[in-house]
This record gives sequence, structure tokens and C-alpha cells, in this order.
Amino acid sequence: MKRFSGVLGILSMLVAVVLFVTVGCDGKYNFVDDIVLVTLTSEASTEAKELSRVFVVSDFPEVALVAVENSLTTDGLVILSLRLKYPSHRNVLSTIEILEQREDILLAQPNFVFRPQGGFL
Repeated sequence: MKRFSGVLGILSMLVAVVLFVTVGCDGKYNFVDDIVLVTLTSEASTEAKELSRVFVVSDFPEVALVAVENSLTTDGLVILSLRLKYPSHRNVLSTIEILEQREDILLAQPNFVFRPQGGFL
């Protein structure tokens, strides 16, 4: 439990830094308008790995999706890239609010856009 608290604290700080850094000079967020990145909880990630589970669109009936891409982090958490059926910045943000209500999701966030030199596109 202590390790989980530490990971959650680090993720919270990372989100705060990302939110600070990803606001462009025009005051708007710079993120892809059709993708939401989702990190599953350690329990859900462990279960998914044990069952060799591949997530699909029907696993997320509360949001309109066209595709789900599955991957693993170096610490074993499952990260999903959810492609939205109706692209827009507003839809990305509302999808995040909906997905954060699920108990199996640790973190839902936009897919932020960065330039290699630290600037924004």
C-alpha cells in the first residue's frame, strides 16, 4: 500500500507539471483532439496481464470510441490509448471526467503535444 501511495503521489505531481507545461502561449491546451490516455490501477493491470486480456471498444460503453490500443509501462501498469469517435478538445475533457469515475482507472489524461525543443506545436 505504501508503494502505491508513492506512485500515486508521483503521478499527481507529474500531472500537475504536465498541466503547467502544456498550456500554450494562447492559454489553450495543446493536446490531440481524438485520443485519451488511460492508466489502469495496479490491481486491474495485474488482472489484465494474468488473463492476457486485450481491451476493446465494448469495454468502455460509457464513451463513444472507434479503437483501443493496449500497452504496458515499465512498472507493469497497463496504459490504453482510446481513440474517440467524435474528435474535439471538449469531448476529450468530458471523456476524461467520465472515465475517472471508474474504479479500474488510475489516471485518464489527454495526449499532450510537445515539440522536441520544449515548445509547442
